[in-house]
Amino acid sequence: MPRGTFRAARGLPSVVLLRGVAAGSFIAAESFVPLMLVTQRGLSPTLAGLSLAVGGATWALGSFVQSRPRLEVYRERLTVAGMVLVAAAIATAPSVLIPSVPAWVVAVAWAWGCFGMGLVISSTSVLLLKLSAPAEAGTNSAALQISDGLSNVLLLAAGGAAFAALGGARRVATAPRSPRRGWRAPPTRPPSPRCSCPWPRSRCSEPGSPPGCTSAAPPDSED
Repeated sequence: MPRGTFRAARGLPSVVLLRGVAAGSFIAAESFVPLMLVTQRGLSPTLAGLSLAVGGATWALGSFVQSRPRLEVYRERLTVAGMVLVAAAIATAPSVLIPSVPAWVVAVAWAWGCFGMGLVISSTSVLLLKLSAPAEAGTNSAALQISDGLSNVLLLAAGGAAFAALGGARRVATAPRSPRRGWRAPPTRPPSPRCSCPWPRSRCSEPGSPPGCTSAAPPDSED
């Protein structure tokens, strides 16, 4: 890692740090969005996944937009704009926990966030090569990838640990499933009567069954 990365020194170190912050925070937040939609808003896993799938297209669109030659002079502004979109998407996603907010809001917010990621990820790579000497381009590119991967691991682990420590796993296990939003309650069947007398079972349900023949719920398990 370039010297001064962890204190966001001006120039190359801040580019490497920014790459890690952008990638780690966005991926860590994205890992909880489907869980939130399924457990708190009652969406099916398929719909929750599709609400984020459109982000792949907008991510590619962001990468395409920043690659236009006429925008090269605005490279720093593109990076700033991308980070603003990423931060706005992360801040907007929890709003769907409010019942009055439609669930599609998170899909729209995440589409814009992915567009911002397309701007940021590609722009940081371009900036790194622009700020690196030819002999140091390979070393600095490796540092950029390390920052990307390390931040993903650390922020995902920290988010998962905080989620478990605050009782998130227990709440997910006991979360009600709404049949109005993609979940269907399993059909319930009344326990079948079981004859407890020595007479044939078919005679237990007939009117005027023999004396001593009663009906009872079946035990939990039978040999």
